[in-house]
Amino acid sequence: MATETTGVVTGAVAEKALLLLKVGIWMCSIVPPRTDMSERKSLFLASSEVDCTKLTTLMRGLCKIDQVVGLFNAIGAKWFQPNTITCGTIINGLCKTGNTRAAIELVKKMEERNWETNVIAYNMIIDSLCKDRLVAEAFDFFSEMIHKGFLPNAYTYNSLILVLCNSNQWKEATRLLNEMVNRKIEPNVRSFTIMVDALCKVGKVAEAVEIVEVMIRRYKEPNTVTYSALINGYCLQSKFHKAKKVLDLMVGWGCTPNIHSYNILINGKTSNRITTSEPDASPWPTS
Repeated sequence: MATETTGVVTGAVAEKALLLLKVGIWMCSIVPPRTDMSERKSLFLASSEVDCTKLTTLMRGLCKIDQVVGLFNAIGAKWFQPNTITCGTIINGLCKTGNTRAAIELVKKMEERNWETNVIAYNMIIDSLCKDRLVAEAFDFFSEMIHKGFLPNAYTYNSLILVLCNSNQWKEATRLLNEMVNRKIEPNVRSFTIMVDALCKVGKVAEAVEIVEVMIRRYKEPNTVTYSALINGYCLQSKFHKAKKVLDLMVGWGCTPNIHSYNILINGKTSNRITTSEPDASPWPTS
């Protein structure tokens, strides 16, 4: 093969490697019909010097998803039992190119053939369904995942919480956050930040502040994205004084603002909606 198994395969190298694999398949096709499967597999391995790890590396290097799926169908099912990394590579490619339904079919095929799958494969599909705003299908797949014994993690819930927030389904999003805790799945900083950002964008800054308080009580330090969301929320309400207060607290607590944080403040300050005659109060309760 033209690459190390741990290296990065470029499109050109991948095309050359794919040609070698096709030669290997052709060589297997011209052996006598009575040759048993183990001999055919040995001939294929000898002719193409490929294993499951190299196959996965090659798949990552191919430029077109149809090439990847074609290679998988031509080789994977015949000569290997693909591992979770190989199948995950294909599922990831299918989801990123808008072929989520094909990814779902691949998972079903994996399970029918008793190939190993994992929560990562389910997470990629759930995330892709959420990005396509197919909320009902995402939750159906989520239920199916749990029914089959796969324990969701914070990544699973974050995708679902985000799509609910973007659909203004705050009660359901909060219910999911509580469900995470009840399942003893610790929400991470992103879990809280998703809700803070979404609430601030629709003017529910008081509710966002409550989320930040819960976050701090659970020893999750707000990050730059969290603080920037709050700053944006106050600017949208024409409360530049409180927005600046959040920035000061952010710096005081050792969190460095980024260019986005400052851009929010600059845009807020120059907006006609901003007022500066607000009382000097903390942007969230001190209790």
